[in-house]
Amino acid sequence: MSPYRVVITLSHRTIAFEYNQNGADGLLLPFPETSNPEALSFYCEADRVVVGNGGRVALEAGKSGAFSDYFELIKQGQTFKYAGADLSHQYLLLHALEDRFRVFFRSILINKGTLDDNRSTMPLLFVLENDIQTNERRVVEDLFRNAGYGCMAFTPADDYVQRLAAERRPGQRVLSAWSDGTDLILSLMFPDGSRKMLSLPGLGTDPRIRHVVEKLYDDLKSELWTTLEDEQEYLTRVGREFIMSKAPELDGTVILSDGMEHSIYLSKIWLNSIPMPESDRLQRALASFLEENGCTDRTPVVLLLRGALTGNDYFKQQLSNGFGEVVEIDDALQAQLNKLMVTQPITPSEISTIPPPPLPPPTDEEEERKRKAQEWLERAEKAFLNGQNEQGDTYINKADRQMLNLKGECPELKRLRARAFSHRKDKPKPPEPPRPARLTGDEIARVKQLLREAKGKFVSRDNAAGDRLVAQADRMMAGRADDATLLSIRANTLSKRVAETPQPKPAPRSASKPASSRYATQKPSMMEAQQLRPPGIKIKAQDLGPAQRPLQPGMPKAMPGAVPSGIPPLPPQARKKAAPTVKIGNPEALAFMKAEQYTKAKTIFMNEGNSKMASACSQLNRASKNAKVAEAQLASPLTAAKKAEYQKTVAQYQALRKKFGLDK
Repeated sequence: MSPYRVVITLSHRTIAFEYNQNGADGLLLPFPETSNPEALSFYCEADRVVVGNGGRVALEAGKSGAFSDYFELIKQGQTFKYAGADLSHQYLLLHALEDRFRVFFRSILINKGTLDDNRSTMPLLFVLENDIQTNERRVVEDLFRNAGYGCMAFTPADDYVQRLAAERRPGQRVLSAWSDGTDLILSLMFPDGSRKMLSLPGLGTDPRIRHVVEKLYDDLKSELWTTLEDEQEYLTRVGREFIMSKAPELDGTVILSDGMEHSIYLSKIWLNSIPMPESDRLQRALASFLEENGCTDRTPVVLLLRGALTGNDYFKQQLSNGFGEVVEIDDALQAQLNKLMVTQPITPSEISTIPPPPLPPPTDEEEERKRKAQEWLERAEKAFLNGQNEQGDTYINKADRQMLNLKGECPELKRLRARAFSHRKDKPKPPEPPRPARLTGDEIARVKQLLREAKGKFVSRDNAAGDRLVAQADRMMAGRADDATLLSIRANTLSKRVAETPQPKPAPRSASKPASSRYATQKPSMMEAQQLRPPGIKIKAQDLGPAQRPLQPGMPKAMPGAVPSGIPPLPPQARKKAAPTVKIGNPEALAFMKAEQYTKAKTIFMNEGNSKMASACSQLNRASKNAKVAEAQLASPLTAAKKAEYQKTVAQYQALRKKFGLDK
């Protein structure tokens, strides 16, 4: 067995880099600076092709030379610029992997030589996920074989899954469900080793993530100047983490691209109540697939969840109905799969398991291309011998263009290409200069300019534009040593910010009268908040709503947006109720809590330093939102269990209200 092997797991949209040394108990370790799996996206700059998350970031930034959808690109027959030459898109994968391999040999296999020393003998295992088609597999095989790799194996991931299932459940049929986050692929495995597959495009994405992102943005968009596209990636990550967690609620803060902190709240009760049309499509396709393959009774079938489906309760719930056993590929099972990958023999004869079709004799045009390729390879060898790596790489690329899609194996050209590369000496790249601890002169000038522009915006009462400019300046200063002059300018800039347009002072509230429920969802104005807070206590911007207009002479009494001065006291018989368990000493906070405006009451308690009551307000706020969702669901047809669950949620909220004496 070789002292090491490299394992590349490949799908249409993801790639993973792992290695094993000395067959160490089937242990597969990630490549240096790799977070598996990464996106199968590429970014070509000069003579280097970056693959993975770096390529994805470049693609999202709209940089030229960034690519995704590799297996679609290679079907289009177009080219990309690499080291001054035009190459077919299929070479993206080769050059990107070789860039990773060179780092691997430099940092892990220190005493094994360079990639060029090991190219023909390096044990290289490609594990192909279910979405890789046979013709796509052949393209990858030919690409690396023609590049001089002589010790490879290409194995579908289902081969390992089927072997593992046969060891654990001999004689049973196994349905493997896999997704890389986009498409869902079902693979039905029979005891005789045969398999049937079904691809469901688009159904491998958890639809709840989309609803979470839309809900969070809808709740925050009144506070933002950015678009949904600006916040999509970050909110998707927040939503995915919430969905994959066991937490029943998402209650906290996020910092979005405007540089501001925003409060967010979501409940899984609300999320699970949303109808998902994708669920019906998925279940119909699953039932049809099983019936077509003689599995009308699912009891003796084992369901095995892999990839993005592992640990996802939505897919487990949608797919598991009726199966005798449901298994998820956890760390322990993945270790067993890894052991199968590590112990699989890889020999030079295993370069390709698909015999090539018979080829017609080469044409005159192909003979001319072979001659030109040989000429470029000879020039490349001389350039490498003279230490001219860039020039040699250019000649190699020109030779590759001539050899592209040639009929016949051209063994003499492959040997010449390998010999040319054997003389190439990789030069270590100079380390990137460290980021200065302090701002440079140009950066200081830029920060001052941003703050001057922000000050002008604040003076002209354009707070949104001013906040954006200050946020840009803060990002430039983040992580650098403080500059007293810049901090002074920043403070002076913010002193010109007009938080609210001055409004006439509203009529004072009655200390014992709650606000009308009609305005229960409104936040207090800036002026009201300043009246409520003790001296020296700051109120966060996200806790303040838009300025409320007080009633003006001649205006209707019920003008929308007006702050009511109070409501008439209830008659004595209506005010009779059980004594509250917890007494609230602050009458203003009590009025807000009676009106179900718990966030406002929480602000008052926080300003008082009453953390216990602030926490109680948070609890009441969550219970209130859950109860509203539950009440809405009770109006629709429900099973007895669901109805009892929703009624319990409403009852819990009512009990909390009684505990604090808030019943009207």
